[in-house]
Amino acid sequence: MRKAPFAFMLLALFCGWTLAARAADPPADIDAADEPAGSFRLTDEASLAQSLGPTPNTPSPLNRPDDPLAPGSATSTAAPADSAGAVSEPWWQTANRSLFQIPDDGSWLSPAPPHWYFQADVLFLHRGRAHDQVMVVNDAAGQAPVLSTHDVDFNNSPKAGPMFTLGYQIDPESSFEVTYFGLNNWSSSAYASGPGNLSIPGPLALQTIDYFLANSVNLTYNSNINNAELNYKQTINHLTLLGGFRYFEMNEQFNMQVTNTSYGLSDVSNYNVKTNNNLLGGQLGIGWKNNFGRLETDVLGKAGLYSNLSYSDQVMGDLNNSILLRDYTDKAAMLAFLGEVQANATYRINSWLAIRGGYRIMWLDGMVLAPNQVNFGATPGSGSQIQNRSSLIMHGFNCGAEIRW
Repeated sequence: MRKAPFAFMLLALFCGWTLAARAADPPADIDAADEPAGSFRLTDEASLAQSLGPTPNTPSPLNRPDDPLAPGSATSTAAPADSAGAVSEPWWQTANRSLFQIPDDGSWLSPAPPHWYFQADVLFLHRGRAHDQVMVVNDAAGQAPVLSTHDVDFNNSPKAGPMFTLGYQIDPESSFEVTYFGLNNWSSSAYASGPGNLSIPGPLALQTIDYFLANSVNLTYNSNINNAELNYKQTINHLTLLGGFRYFEMNEQFNMQVTNTSYGLSDVSNYNVKTNNNLLGGQLGIGWKNNFGRLETDVLGKAGLYSNLSYSDQVMGDLNNSILLRDYTDKAAMLAFLGEVQANATYRINSWLAIRGGYRIMWLDGMVLAPNQVNFGATPGSGSQIQNRSSLIMHGFNCGAEIRW
């Protein structure tokens, strides 16, 4: 007995749905021969108007101006008609269709804001060259170049590092993001040897012992970066505007190690240069974003002028590093530029998980690079002044995943 009301409700729901579906379908044509005697059929609006008598503009019991359910009244529940006079489809057909169609903007795949999201990527970066400078010459061949800074560049050595972004989606158009990438470490070396004929170029060689007519020279170059950003993004339709703060750090070390066995000696001396760049400042950006169902693409460019708090430290030893020829440290706060363009694609697997990939290119100017601090001048104070007019290009691709909650 307790199941009877539940069964009755199911039966009523089924009957109601059947009647609604039949009402949405156009009536089937009925042959006149099949109609019962005395029945009639209204085939068009003219016949309906004739059977009702008064026209719709004439007050009548069937069409009162104050009737809230009359067609055309302000509170009428009849299906609205479009500009061409066609009646829009019933609500149940619209509901059925929306269950199986994916919105073009992909909003169904993301939790309603506000929400958090986290992106974890691996960033593979290429690093451009420092300014080319001859480091070792062959004295027996008229000072012919043997090694230069291009022999220790990183042009064909992409290095991997992590990239993380934590974001807070305030509403569908605005968000805050904190981004970090770095720990990309580049290292390169070059070696040359000879029968006591290798020297450093310039007049400084004649004022040294180990750097003149050496037997071998080994060059090593190391560099690493760290980047942190705090940005606000505002989207207007597909246009994205960005404003925020950025910190970029680059540390470098360049070392020249010479071995000289002339004069019955067995000396090993080093010319070592260390540099540090700390860029701090604001940045602005603009981008474009598109959604194609599960796939989301965006292109973003951002740039800023930064204060580069940099320093350079160089130490040059001679006679098996027992003599200090140079020991200079210089600091500077100079204007630097950092611009970046990135393109990303994100494919949403479900409402909380997505995979992503992208490519970016960065241009830096006003940088202090270690090889560019090397100075072979013989005058007092040579090498004591920091050189911070170097430019650098970095580029590479990233791949990873994103979660939302």
